[in-house]
Amino acid sequence: EDGLVDYPTLKRKRWDILAARKELKKLNPAILMNLPKEERIAFWINTYNFCTIELILKHYPIKPKWYMIIYPDDSIMQISGAWTKEFFDIQREEYNLNEIQQDFLLKRYKDPRICFALSNASIGGATLRNERYTAERLEEQLNDQVEKYLSTKKGMRWDKAKNTLYLSNLLQVHKDTFLASEYAAIKKFRDRKKDEEKAWLNFIAPYLSEEEFTYLEKEGPAIKFIEFDWHLNKK
Repeated sequence: EDGLVDYPTLKRKRWDILAARKELKKLNPAILMNLPKEERIAFWINTYNFCTIELILKHYPIKPKWYMIIYPDDSIMQISGAWTKEFFDIQREEYNLNEIQQDFLLKRYKDPRICFALSNASIGGATLRNERYTAERLEEQLNDQVEKYLSTKKGMRWDKAKNTLYLSNLLQVHKDTFLASEYAAIKKFRDRKKDEEKAWLNFIAPYLSEEEFTYLEKEGPAIKFIEFDWHLNKK
């Protein structure tokens, strides 16, 4: 329920992981290509999250590197090339996490909500659901992910005394996704000098309370970012 992973137990049940990996490897690309859009998005989100868990299990317990002292000892950042040098067999090809995230999801569908569904095995990132994403419930699940994330201190904080809105660094990291999305074209918040700020505010607006939205429009708070928590999302 809290999105944390019991990695030691999963490591002891590696046969289940191997079985899932074999299913991904033998999947025929033609089958995936002919699925509806929602089915493909759900598939790649589930696959990304599965591969992230598999990556952690491969290196668990994570051994910290002396030169990575700015990150926690149990962080995915201690794994060299976690997003670019670790490859996974999917539909008879090899892909890394960055390729799955960018090529099959963010660049293709330009939906920032997906950023809040992709776990990077970190406390500060997207919270893992205790269910798979499905085409039938994709809209509901993605909206729920964003709403829950922004309701936490890691997602969004207000400091009205300093007239500042603190947002997760996740939005900054995925700035290009927001700028390529429909939220960048909305005319609201035109007084903002930075295009990315307009996109971010248009994106979070539907998830704000009436009071928060009124304050945002009236006071025009500065935007700053919350320091990302790279601790492993372990139970």
